[in-house]
Amino acid sequence: MRITVYITPIDNENTMMYTRYYQSFVKVPILGHFISWMTSIFSIVILHQDKRGVEKQIPIKSDLKMGEKLIPADQPIILYRRIRKELQ
Repeated sequence: MRITVYITPIDNENTMMYTRYYQSFVKVPILGHFISWMTSIFSIVILHQDKRGVEKQIPIKSDLKMGEKLIPADQPIILYRRIRKELQ
């Protein structure tokens, strides 16, 4: 199964998340679509659980240098914040 996720900021306080599910292990088309659909339903449940935690995070606004301890896997976050700062 392959899951593609796009997370796009739409304004200063909101983000849109788009997910797409691909599966190739079930060769029967209708059954394969059903499995992808069930996976998306379970993901919606998990996303709603995560949403409560994300909405309570402080600080709401992020900045390039704010004292966080970022790791190498956070390079896309650093790049995004750097570009955002240059555009301001």
